[in-house]
Amino acid sequence: MLETEALAKVEGEAPKSINDGKTEFERISIPVVTELTLPDIFKDDMLFEADKPLIIWGLSPYLNKVEITLLDKSGQAVRTATVYPAEDTSFVAEFEGVAPSFDEYSLEIKAGKDSKEVKNILFGRLYLAGGQSNMDMIVRDIYRREEILTAKPNPYIRIYTPAVAPCDPENCAMTPVFSPERGGPWVRADHLGALKDVTAVGLVFAKGMFEKLNSGEEQVPVGILSTSHGGTVIETWMSRQSIEQDAELKREMLENRVLANEGDAVLFAELKKQGYNNTTVLFNMKIAPLANMNISGLVWYQGESQVGKSMSLFAKEMDAFIKEYSKIFRFGEKTLPTVLTNITPFLYNEPFEKPEERIGGARVNEVFNEFAKCHSTAVVSMPTYDISLRYGETEVWDENPIHPTDKIPLAERAVELFWGFTHENFVPFFGAFKIESGEIIAECANAYGGLATPNNEPIRGFRVWGANRESFPADAIVFCNNKVRLFSAIVPNPTGFSYAFCNMNNEANLFNARGIPVQIFRTD
Repeated sequence: MLETEALAKVEGEAPKSINDGKTEFERISIPVVTELTLPDIFKDDMLFEADKPLIIWGLSPYLNKVEITLLDKSGQAVRTATVYPAEDTSFVAEFEGVAPSFDEYSLEIKAGKDSKEVKNILFGRLYLAGGQSNMDMIVRDIYRREEILTAKPNPYIRIYTPAVAPCDPENCAMTPVFSPERGGPWVRADHLGALKDVTAVGLVFAKGMFEKLNSGEEQVPVGILSTSHGGTVIETWMSRQSIEQDAELKREMLENRVLANEGDAVLFAELKKQGYNNTTVLFNMKIAPLANMNISGLVWYQGESQVGKSMSLFAKEMDAFIKEYSKIFRFGEKTLPTVLTNITPFLYNEPFEKPEERIGGARVNEVFNEFAKCHSTAVVSMPTYDISLRYGETEVWDENPIHPTDKIPLAERAVELFWGFTHENFVPFFGAFKIESGEIIAECANAYGGLATPNNEPIRGFRVWGANRESFPADAIVFCNNKVRLFSAIVPNPTGFSYAFCNMNNEANLFNARGIPVQIFRTD
């Protein structure tokens, strides 16, 4: 009998491993340790999700007990536990949740001759901000960054940005890891110098949610887990478990050669060369180490790298991706509240001629739209086509039109729509339509008092087509608040229409009464 087992029996509780109950695809690769070791996220100034179970985990090579104590600002113990490491050296303790407040706590963990202390801990609302380069863009590189960096310091906003080691074919993690190899700090929003190097969208979102959550006498800190990485495809952010449990998804991934069958050494080697973009790699390196954290929701800004790829596969991947994140962040069968940020207007390697016919980027956003419709109370597909395409404000990034620098209005819209899950504020979109006397009558949901354009400009962005499918710009008139009449002298007998459905769609200008742009749309 192991000494850990004997000690546990004395205390009446068997040791728990962080891998208990996990399948072979979910198990964390546990490193060999010679001292008490905590995951990288357990650092001073960290923030836990309030009101949900508080989970503390780590590794201990010692055979004796691990003592865990959460202390309040006066040094009084408010949560205590004694646990034992399992045979794999890992330990887990779960406590009753802590209410949100501006009071700071500290965490003490002792095992053998070692002890660890984590100071200045807050409990509030924690969000995951992920995606590729537009989410990865840091504050120093955005337009109007001075508004952020000269704002009143806020010690109750915290942002965690784990780094990852350079990922060559030989060291990219193909199984979930215990902790990021390089890790990162928790940055407080009263440390203005450090704020230059955090996600701009994530920080502005945190500031906006803080204002919403603290409009009265509330005391609700806000935290961000920033996990984005530039140039990445959705496959790298997916878990192997989510793929293996969905036979149809796995089959299509194999057909599209983004996943290798056992024995396919050639494809396996090709995928390995992709480094960060190899399937499951960044899930293993950045998401799996956070899987014991509870969160309030996800802001996702990724999809540029999907343009030109299979949209059938992308739709299945998005479904599996959100289901898995809902599961690991403890929403169970409920869908994790998610804002899917639409990718920006850009050519996306398609010819410039006839830009109204180039729809690669629009098809990605269409996948987001369809997914959001199926999960309308928890997922929103956020239009971005009206936001300024401003460039050239960057200090270190190459000036690239795929990276517009006006990120403040984008993040502020994400706040409004995330808040809308519980306060009835949703994106307007076209649904039912009919054809009458050579005109199309389209009805818009979530108009909230009516559709209009800024300064009553003429409506732009609609196209209609006839039986030959050649499309032309259409005139549009709003009536009955939420309906639009479409007509074109060139197409006397229209059979379908689209709105803002092309890569360079930043001229479309129809909004609902709450200032949210109508979602892109096509009838077929």
